[in-house]
Amino acid sequence: MASKPPNLGGGNCSKSNQLRDRPLPRFIQDKLASPPEAGTGIHSWVFECVRVLIPWRPPPEIFQILKEAALKCSRPVPDREILDCIKNARNDWEPQGGLRRIITLMEATVLPPKQKPRAEPDWDAVAAIAKSGRSVADLIAASPVPVALSAEEVITQLWYGDPLLCIAKSHPADAVTRRRSEWLAAPGSIAQNGLIVPSPMSARTGQRQDGRSAHRSLDNTGPRWFLVVEFDFKAETRGTATPAAAILKRMAAESPPRTAPDLCAAILIHLMGQGAPMVMAVHSGGKSVHGWFPTHGATDDTLKPFFTNACRLGADPATWTLCQLVRLPGGTRADGTHQQILYFNRALINAA
Repeated sequence: MASKPPNLGGGNCSKSNQLRDRPLPRFIQDKLASPPEAGTGIHSWVFECVRVLIPWRPPPEIFQILKEAALKCSRPVPDREILDCIKNARNDWEPQGGLRRIITLMEATVLPPKQKPRAEPDWDAVAAIAKSGRSVADLIAASPVPVALSAEEVITQLWYGDPLLCIAKSHPADAVTRRRSEWLAAPGSIAQNGLIVPSPMSARTGQRQDGRSAHRSLDNTGPRWFLVVEFDFKAETRGTATPAAAILKRMAAESPPRTAPDLCAAILIHLMGQGAPMVMAVHSGGKSVHGWFPTHGATDDTLKPFFTNACRLGADPATWTLCQLVRLPGGTRADGTHQQILYFNRALINAA
């Protein structure tokens, strides 16, 4: 008879989010089926498996799943090792004390800007992820909820209360900061825009570095709520081949062929496989895909290793800046192209 761990509780997977009733995504099944050899990171594998399972299953089920998966390991994995990983993983990227209320009320003090984390892309690592064969279709299939969501529906779920949101039509100069209720007062008005600051604002206007007042500045951007990671791969720039050209060429020769957005999706799936809690993925309507990760009250120093690793896989370091505009989920590009939501995990918003 399988043993049952004591006092594990219900975890983050509430009855309302329905995740426990859905099959596990393929990337989680693949991870569970592929433990490393003894001496090459079995403990890390257990921990990473726990992290990706947390949104999908309550702790008692995670224990049983890992206990069964560990039978494939080339060394015994004791119950205590699995229990310790569940305990430690549940504390990762979670809210810190009263910071939840500070974020809710948008009254936190804005810290001065810091240097962006950055790393030179490791194109061998990107090529290895490309070989996984994963695509936009896999990302859509992994979504815990249907992705046919409007911009208004998503905006109403991302933050507590009635926050100030900075939204722009198609250019930073278009940015306007209003209460969410004001944006929603005109049906369909949000979806006509293309850009948004992923952190709620602390005031309607702030002072720019040149001393002028503006709807969007570091001065009036609230605490970091989501860290957005953008991947955008091009075969050439100004007529010159990029380091991604060979990877994209190989993908285009596959049957069926895959494109730049498929590579972006494969990397986001890879990050989720490493335990990163992605709430949402948004297709720009062009070649890029934006992944939204809840910060859960974590400090920038805590988030830097994750973001640096994303940069190593080709992410744009610009989105580290608090007031950086990113693609509005369900919004519209200047050319009229819809910015489709590819993946949405509502359960991880509640965890924030």
